[in-house]
Amino acid sequence: MMSKMGFTGGLGLGKLKQGRVAPVETTQTRGRLGLGSKVPDVLAPANVIWDSSAEVIDFKAKLEWMPPFHQPVPSFEEMNSWVVIGRRKEAIEDEIQFCDPEVLSEVLNCKTVFDSLDEKQLRDARTRSNPFETIKKVFFQNRAAVKMAEIDAVTEFMFTNFNQRNDDASNVDAKEPLYFADVCAGPGGFSEYVLFRKKWHSKGFGFTLKGDNDFKLEEFLVGPPECFEPYYGKNGDGNVYEPENITSLKDFIYDNTDGRGVHFMMADGGFSVDGQENIQEILSKRLYLCQFLVALCVVRTGSYLVSGFRKRSSSSG
Repeated sequence: MMSKMGFTGGLGLGKLKQGRVAPVETTQTRGRLGLGSKVPDVLAPANVIWDSSAEVIDFKAKLEWMPPFHQPVPSFEEMNSWVVIGRRKEAIEDEIQFCDPEVLSEVLNCKTVFDSLDEKQLRDARTRSNPFETIKKVFFQNRAAVKMAEIDAVTEFMFTNFNQRNDDASNVDAKEPLYFADVCAGPGGFSEYVLFRKKWHSKGFGFTLKGDNDFKLEEFLVGPPECFEPYYGKNGDGNVYEPENITSLKDFIYDNTDGRGVHFMMADGGFSVDGQENIQEILSKRLYLCQFLVALCVVRTGSYLVSGFRKRSSSSG
């Protein structure tokens, strides 16, 4: 009957014989993956049953501080001579000035494996491989607050106990509130943690992109949002790439801190690098540079900057 309709054995169906010839391979699907979907080898077989009791979690953060810098600060003219203007860089394989070439090559090869995973597969794999994923956001609005809590704890609360420092720094005044800035930080998890710790004895200044990744003060569940004031720069868009926004942010903070600046600044900017994960560091250089520039403008002498760099993130700052 099919031969009478023009079918020829070994060829596909359709007017132009374009139909599939080979049968769909038999595979065991994962979740809601479609028929014939292939799972990358990086994922464990679906029939593997993980025994969480067999995993021993022995982890304690260890800090390694950089030694003090005692050499003279280079002049502006010398630093300006370091600047090289050229074509946009889109390769990282030759970035070996501060790392071993073999290590860099291995890291890039490992990261390439994840290119074949979709977002859900990557998220599930991360959850299974990292036992600390079960902590989730605790009672904060997102995981960023937990990240800041860990940084503060392993540094003996040098950020939220800033006013209690036992030194002779002239910028420490136990009578004033703890001033902090949160830059490129929407929706505000870092700030929520600080406000949770200090309550009404703190004052925060926020700067981030307006739009989908803006601060969500209504979701500050455990910290008083009344002690936090968003500011979006002269242009009103929160774009940290614009010099006039940085200048106006500095003026705004100095006007509200008696001209002294903040005790510490946090920065957690990131953006989507889907499909370009291997050159994420190159794409993010400009953002990191601008965050450090803001810190130099608003942080008082003897104070701190803490920055958390996002990986494979779709949020902005």
